[in-house]
Amino acid sequence: MFTPINPATGEAGETIPEMEDGDIGFALDRAATAWRSWRVSDMKTRTDLLAAIADRFEAEADHLAEICT
Repeated sequence: MFTPINPATGEAGETIPEMEDGDIGFALDRAATAWRSWRVSDMKTRTDLLAAIADRFEAEADHLAEICT
């Protein structure tokens, strides 16, 4: 188990369970599959997706800042 500590307050966050070996393998397999698809996708698909991600980060900036601190 991993429990993050907020450095500003010293308060413990939500406990995160450790991954099992099978979970790690599954995550790596999914990442490899996604990469194979991503690497052959056209540039417009990539830029549209990255722009949407950037828009979401901007929209959630305050919330993300709270999480980071």
